[in-house]
Amino acid sequence: MIKQLFIFVLLIISFSFSVRAQNASDYFPSAPGFKWFYKTIPYDSLNHPVDSLSFVSMDSFAVNQIYADKPAKVDLNKSGTKGTVLKSSYLDTNYISLDSTNIWNYIRSFPGIDTLNIGFFSSLKGWYSVYRLSQSINSSYTIYTKDTTINYSGLNTTFTNEIKAKRLGDQTISTPVGNFLCKEFVLTYAIKAKVLIFTTSILNINDTVYIAPGNYIVRDIRPSANVDLSSFGLVAFFIPGSRMDILAPPTVLDVNYENISIKYSAGDSAFAVFNSGSDILHWNAKVITGSSWLHLIDSLGTGNGTIKFSYDPNPDNSLRIGLISVLDSNAWASPQIITITQEQNITSIKDKNGIPSEYTLFQNYPNPFNPVTSIKYSLPIESNIKLIIYNAVGQVVKELVSEVQQIGIHELSFSSSLLSSGVYFYTIQANSIDGKQNYTNTKKMILLK
Repeated sequence: MIKQLFIFVLLIISFSFSVRAQNASDYFPSAPGFKWFYKTIPYDSLNHPVDSLSFVSMDSFAVNQIYADKPAKVDLNKSGTKGTVLKSSYLDTNYISLDSTNIWNYIRSFPGIDTLNIGFFSSLKGWYSVYRLSQSINSSYTIYTKDTTINYSGLNTTFTNEIKAKRLGDQTISTPVGNFLCKEFVLTYAIKAKVLIFTTSILNINDTVYIAPGNYIVRDIRPSANVDLSSFGLVAFFIPGSRMDILAPPTVLDVNYENISIKYSAGDSAFAVFNSGSDILHWNAKVITGSSWLHLIDSLGTGNGTIKFSYDPNPDNSLRIGLISVLDSNAWASPQIITITQEQNITSIKDKNGIPSEYTLFQNYPNPFNPVTSIKYSLPIESNIKLIIYNAVGQVVKELVSEVQQIGIHELSFSSSLLSSGVYFYTIQANSIDGKQNYTNTKKMILLK
């Protein structure tokens, strides 16, 4: 009796667990604020991965709300490179609804074409039960189907636009965020054309999706697909496929600086390094400019920390610039460039009859900018000027000025139309004509597209 009762209890527990495991809510993050990071590698026509075209996307579970009459999880999406995606704006929105054992998606577009201008894609808009977790293994179901008949070249042609799904057996897969027993589905997007008794397949895309507990989609593999329009006198072509895999949340390398101004005499200083991401930060630093007077004390570390440096006295009373590069090979916002200035105690520019009393390089405006910003500087004496734009790794982007200029305040525009988003530096070198006074200064500007 006790043994039978024990077996009965085990069966009840097992049954309860299996039922609970099918709940749609178990396969989505529990609260807003969750973020996904993915890497997508496109495929060519032969389904070879094209690594050079890979990109990173970032999704954010933003809020719960009612959308199109259903309770929805609002998922914001953006994509780019690892160096830009964290700071870029969200450009797309997905809506997911969890209903018992079904995961509903709000579909607004179809991953195909409308080359023949049939117009049936517009009817696809709406909520669809895409992932049915309690569906029998190896069984198929129809998500959407629609027939549209048009007269093409004198014959009535029926176009069938169809989305089907098949649940496969659960698969344990390894990902950068853990090992999961995933629900595996194959979604098939198809377009067929029927003329009289003859049926032609125009498009057939198979999309394999893996859904993990607490994480929703962790892998999505979609082979490239051929589009055959030869029956309609059009050229056949292919729709590129791709493979999308979840990534571990990034380290985010941050430093607490703008420009660090240090005393005119010798001394030491420091700046903090910290990580606002969830991965482990492994940072290191090196002096890339100013190595003759700027010396690193601490250049390696793990996690949050402080990088210390010392500097030699400045005997010739000139302004000196040092740049320290702080980077983590796994950080998506690496490297960071710290600008260190060592100069006399100049607190302001005094105007004497409209003539600047000192050399000064002003902060560009606007900053951040896109695509044009203004750069202004003052010259107390006639000088031979070089004004150069550098990228974050010290490469010359553009030489804006290389000429002798008169006393006064000068202003020019810099257009960034051919540059990518990121941190840039502009440096002025002013050598007086009589050789008695020289000036160098560097400032940071940020391009956001």
